[in-house]
Amino acid sequence: MAEIKIITKFALVLDIIPHIQYLLLRKDCVVLPGWGAFITNRVNAYVADGVMYPPSRTLAFNPSLNHDDGDLTASVARRCGVRFEAAKASVTASIEQLRRLYNIVGYVTFPRIGTLSRDENGMTIFTPAEDSIASVSYMALPAVTLENYQPVAVQAGAEVAKLSGIRKFGRIAAAVAVLIGLGITLSTPVLVDREKTDLAAIPAPEITPAKTISLPANAETVTAPAGQQVLYIPTPSPELTTETAASFYIIVSSHSSAAEANKFIETHPGRNLTVFESDNRFRIVAASAHTYNEALKIKSEAEISSRYPDAWILKK
Repeated sequence: MAEIKIITKFALVLDIIPHIQYLLLRKDCVVLPGWGAFITNRVNAYVADGVMYPPSRTLAFNPSLNHDDGDLTASVARRCGVRFEAAKASVTASIEQLRRLYNIVGYVTFPRIGTLSRDENGMTIFTPAEDSIASVSYMALPAVTLENYQPVAVQAGAEVAKLSGIRKFGRIAAAVAVLIGLGITLSTPVLVDREKTDLAAIPAPEITPAKTISLPANAETVTAPAGQQVLYIPTPSPELTTETAASFYIIVSSHSSAAEANKFIETHPGRNLTVFESDNRFRIVAASAHTYNEALKIKSEAEISSRYPDAWILKK
């Protein structure tokens, strides 16, 4: 039993690392609740010693940022199709096992992320991996050697002041030239030869006597003025409302196949259950709502809470 327990805990550690890698590809900060946070920093392309290096992302670890932001828990819940509370418990257990390993051995390695270790003073040191996943989007960009590259040295003092004065004078001269050109354009008269100008023929409007527009029985008769038409646009009934798709679903069961989901519905009659497929999972929906509070209220009703005590809310 002890061996099985150790293997289970080690599996938790292995399961949490892919979620950390996944979030590092999409976010600049990934928090390990209660321990610290991996932080990425974007580095622009630069030139050094005649070589142009591509952009990259550096990776660091800050133990001060240890407040749970929920991103890691949400990733586990979404991938495994479990409730948020269950996913949070799994994340907490995994981080605890990693920290215990760190305290016993003195270091812990995250594949394609880096290694956390201690220095002589007991301070945490982070060493990024050479194949860090943080820069995977830039790995295909090689460093380029620039031929005949000569850096331009700018002398301080009088030369810089002279260059600044030249630029300032150039901006003023350009502004004056634009104003002169605009003045010439606006002051030049436009000659129009009216004898050769083709004028569009605009037919005179046909004047017709006033007419009565036929409206529904509950509308008043409208008389159209001469030469005009009146378009009747019925006012929608107050009872008509615009329906929007539900965004929150009360899930009572989750299955890996449609057959299992349909079998669950057949064995649980008495309520209109439906199947909602997402993330390769077939989830049984007992009800839906437009807001989270409305869904929480429905979930708390006796009809659902008594029959499905493990029901949870899924946001579409």
